[in-house]
This record gives sequence, structure tokens and C-alpha cells, in this order.
Amino acid sequence: MVSDLLRKAWSQEFHSGFDEIDSEDVSPDEALELREALLDAYYRASNKTDSRRLLDTLAAAHEKAIKDELVKELHLAFEMHRAGSRLLWATLRGLDDVGENVFEPSECSLGLDCFEMNIRAAERYLRKHGILVPL
Repeated sequence: MVSDLLRKAWSQEFHSGFDEIDSEDVSPDEALELREALLDAYYRASNKTDSRRLLDTLAAAHEKAIKDELVKELHLAFEMHRAGSRLLWATLRGLDDVGENVFEPSECSLGLDCFEMNIRAAERYLRKHGILVPL
């Protein structure tokens, strides 16, 4: 809602599709105050959950000042994805090495590059063992 109000303040053509938002008038001064409050709250956030929500709100408001923060988040997410991919593949390979059929006959995981196939194989194997993990 906050991001829509900011977008509405910067663009008269913007319509959120919600009467509650579209009927509000936000002056440029109010929008600047709101923007500064969001940025200040983002930089002071004491935990990752709050800072991530604020970052998402600012991004949805098309706030260009947070581009560098988004790049940092992308880098962190990519590193986490790569580490998770490595662990997932190594574990699947280990299960395969001990005789567990983790891959379909038509599948052959060659490593980290087969991330989607590895995810499907892990989900299938866990489901077969009564463990449901929503993706």
C-alpha cells in the first residue's frame, strides 16, 4: 500500500486498482517524508526480515536509491543458491553412491549445472520417504 501511495505521488497516471489507494491524495512533500522514513527505517532495521520487507516496499515504489542494496541482496542470494546447490548435488550423489535410486532412469545429474533436475530428484526422493517440502 505504501509503495502504491508513493508511486501515485510521483505519477498522476498511476492507478493501483484499489479504491482506498486511488482515492487518496499524497502531496509531493508527504511523499518525500514517507520516502525518507522508509529509507531511514531500512538503514536502521535491526533484523533481516524487517530490512527485507522495507527493501521490497522501496523497490515496489520504484525507488532508484536502493539499487546498490538490491545488488548486494542479489549477490548474497546467488551465493546462498550456489552453496545450497553444491550441498544438494553432493547429498544426492552420496545417496546414489550408497545404492539409493534418487534419479529417474532418464536422468543423469552431472553436477551443479543440473540444479532443476537435482531439485526435482530431491523432492521426489523425500516425498517417497514421507517428507513433504513445499517449493
